[in-house]
Amino acid sequence: MINSYKLVADIWDKKERDAMLKVIKSNNFTMGNQVLEFEEKLKSVFKIKNAIVVNSGSSANLISISALRIKLFNEKQNQKNEIILPKIAWSTTLSPLFYNGFKPIFVDVGKDFNIDCKKIKKFITKKTAAIFTVNLLGEPSDLIFLKEICKNNKIHLIEDNCESMGARLNGKFCGTFGLAGTLSFFFSHHITTIEGGAILSNDNDFADICRSLRAHGWIRELSKKSKLMPKKINPLKKMFYFPLPGFNLRPTEFVGALGKVQIKKLFNFVKIRKKNLNYFKKKVELVDDIIMQKTSEGNSSFSFGMYLKKKSDKNYKKLILFLKKNNIEARPIAGGNLEKQPMCKYFSNNKKNKKDYATEIDNYGFMIGNSPINLSKQIDYFINRLLFFFNKI
Repeated sequence: MINSYKLVADIWDKKERDAMLKVIKSNNFTMGNQVLEFEEKLKSVFKIKNAIVVNSGSSANLISISALRIKLFNEKQNQKNEIILPKIAWSTTLSPLFYNGFKPIFVDVGKDFNIDCKKIKKFITKKTAAIFTVNLLGEPSDLIFLKEICKNNKIHLIEDNCESMGARLNGKFCGTFGLAGTLSFFFSHHITTIEGGAILSNDNDFADICRSLRAHGWIRELSKKSKLMPKKINPLKKMFYFPLPGFNLRPTEFVGALGKVQIKKLFNFVKIRKKNLNYFKKKVELVDDIIMQKTSEGNSSFSFGMYLKKKSDKNYKKLILFLKKNNIEARPIAGGNLEKQPMCKYFSNNKKNKKDYATEIDNYGFMIGNSPINLSKQIDYFINRLLFFFNKI
């Protein structure tokens, strides 16, 4: 009998453990051939020119925004210092803006918990550098609209796709619509390499900036054709030539080895997750006290997001305690409304709006996990407990 609901499930088998042992036996642990081979796999799967693997999805966001800052600097567009992003996101969607001198321009979200495209136009100014959209909980943003509005206003589109690996819009993979898209391979995500992430891009020059920023700002991983590569340089100096102010956000060979195994399982994982999503959507209709995130066919289902229909602080607190008491692991939806987080004190331009949809999701929302295993019994248990809580059984 099921009497608990965990947030995530272990999705490793012998193949992942064998891959780790192979790296241990090789005695090569820092970024090398395993990572390079994983990058080639990502390029092939997502039909993208460049995949830059890093040590986390958060690092992928940091490098993408930092590379955007470098790109704007090189193009003498430093006056563009605003980035539009949704209010519901993760902390490290926002953090890179601070460290690169960008001003966040928050836009409310819609019923799919993604950025509300109807409200974006009025926020675009001469200072806008990019729209940094988030495909939340496996659900694609309206990327076709966003790509078009970016094109018309000569600004860039970047996707935080860390929660939506394998999601598609009109057959095209999320994370491949704009200048860059980021992925996360954390334990609870669609594939896992323990920690790890990647940047996807079809812009070769931008990708070279990302590669350089990933490793100290040097040029060792770049081709001879790269614009960052000097025409003439002493071979010894070439090993320690730093054209950019970089970081060290390189992955280990374990990330590459595990990623090569996990990426082969991605589409089956997504298939199972979507089956769970469809089952959950059917069952949650029994509970009219809950409103679920609006989802589309291309959703890759990271987790199940929802919020209370009747807004009550007291009832919400009772529900969260009730779920915990019944061994059902619940979490806020991403980082909640980032405007309400204390970190926003470091950004001086933000005015909080208490009447927006993001605040409702933040105040009365929660998510429970999805995993690439059959969760029908766990979902039944969750629905049963909800019905009990709302006095329906």
